[in-house]
This record gives sequence, structure tokens and C-alpha cells, in this order.
Amino acid sequence: DLEQNYLGTISSITGDLIVNSLKKKTQEHSSSKVFKRANELFNKITRGHYELILDDSEGASFRAKDTMLNQGQPLDHLSSGTRIQLLIAVRLAFIESQESGVKLPILADEVLANSDDLRATQIIEALIEISKEGRQVFYFTAQTDELKKWQEHLAMHADVDGKIITLK
Repeated sequence: DLEQNYLGTISSITGDLIVNSLKKKTQEHSSSKVFKRANELFNKITRGHYELILDDSEGASFRAKDTMLNQGQPLDHLSSGTRIQLLIAVRLAFIESQESGVKLPILADEVLANSDDLRATQIIEALIEISKEGRQVFYFTAQTDELKKWQEHLAMHADVDGKIITLK
């Protein structure tokens, strides 16, 4: 009975190891594509100032690498504007991974609200670049200062069919 129990346990452990290994490889394969794309977008949105890195030393946590200072920092140490840029990158990378053929539109609701002028410019330019790649971008705001920023940037991009619709 003891030998039978031992063989059953070994078989069970081996099965668990195989299943867990397959799960991990599948997660790595599918998430690495999203992670790589999120990193590309984050780097593009921040104009090369930041990269997204995976820090295995802290239980596989995400960090942002400041490429100017060449140092990583936890996401909660980023400015609110940079965090918004990161969220845009990660969400868009995830959306892209779920699409098949048709590009879904992006709905952005006052994402410039907590951004300084530099970050606002970077976010607007990133959303314009996303639209140039064939994706519709809808930006919602009740703030006249945000509307003015969009108007200024759209005026500089004659190749973008931007429309401003005022709802009453």
C-alpha cells in the first residue's frame, strides 16, 4: 500500500509540474507579446524617455526605466502624467492583442486633466500617431483648455482628419 501511495503521489506531482510548466509557458508566450507591445508604445509615447521593464527580483513586478537617468523606478513613483501614458500604452497593447482584423476605436475621457503641458503634448501626439495607424480616437472633455490644446495639435497635422464636435 505504501509503495502504491508513493507511485500515485509521484505521478500526481509529475502531472502538476507538467501542467504548471505548460501554464507558465502559455502565459509567458501570450503576455510577452502584450508586454513587448506595451513597452514599444510606452517608449514611443514618452519619446524615448521611459521603457517598461519586468523586475523579477521583486516577484515579477513592473517598473519604468528612465532612459535619461538609466535607472528603474516603481510605477507609484512616476508622475501622474507618466502613469497615464503608461496606462494608455498597456491598454492599447492589450486591445491590439485581442483584435482580429478590425481595429477598435479608442475612447479617451479627459486623460490630459492631470498632465502638465509637456505630458499633455506627448499624450496628444501619441493619440494622433495611433490614429495615423488606422485607429479612430475619440477624445471627450468639458475643459476648454484641453480643447485648445487639441485644436493646436490637429492644426499641425493636416494629414489627420480631426473633427471637433460640441455637444450641448
